[in-house]
Amino acid sequence: MPEVQPKGTPSLIKKVAVILLICLSFGSLGLSSFLDQQYYETRPRTSRPEEGRTHALYVHHGTLVYVTQVETLAYQFVPAFCLLFFAAAVYLQRRWSKQASGTRN
Repeated sequence: MPEVQPKGTPSLIKKVAVILLICLSFGSLGLSSFLDQQYYETRPRTSRPEEGRTHALYVHHGTLVYVTQVETLAYQFVPAFCLLFFAAAVYLQRRWSKQASGTRN
């Protein structure tokens, strides 16, 4: 016989979704730091058109490196994903907790 869950308690799926979004937020923050360090250590300091490294990018406290267009997009959008994942987690948590408290009354 399935367990009856009391009203007002968040389901396991909702908890997992919020935790997953927060983990993705911290993961993208870590990826942003990793890309900064990786580009600083491995990317050329001069333009190399034959390799496609023509986009200037300031990394690691102002060091100028040249990267490809895909690397530029990855470097610029990863911090935005961090904020997006965290905002989604906060939004869902607040929405689901309001629904749970509304069913108690």
